[in-house]
Formats: sequence, structure tokens, C-alpha cells
Amino acid sequence: MVEQFVKFNLVIALTLLILAFIALAWLKPGSPYFVVDVFAIIIVLAFLALVIVVAKKLLSRMAPPS
Repeated sequence: MVEQFVKFNLVIALTLLILAFIALAWLKPGSPYFVVDVFAIIIVLAFLALVIVVAKKLLSRMAPPS
């Protein structure tokens, strides 16, 4: 269950990141749309980092002791 949750969030974050970078290619620097897209990229990167940290903590707890 936890693995599915982590995988789902990683897929969402990476999809949003790819779409934001694709949109960035057609936006003029300095335009309001460009600024919003850059903020979106920053937010998605923060979300991705949070998912990775939570995934490491959850999966390390589930790992059998060696």
C-alpha cells in the first residue's frame, strides 16, 4: 500500500514537472505566465523532495532488519 502511494505521488510530481518545463519553452521571459510557471516548477520540486524524504523514511521502516 505504501509503495503504491509513493509511486503515485512520484508519477504526479514528475508529470507536473515535465509539463511545466515544456510550457516554459514557449513563454516569454518576464511575462506573468513565465513567472507563474517558474513558481510552479519550484513548488513541484519542493513536493518531489518531500515525497522522496517521506518515501525513504517509510520504506526504511518497512525493510526487514539485517
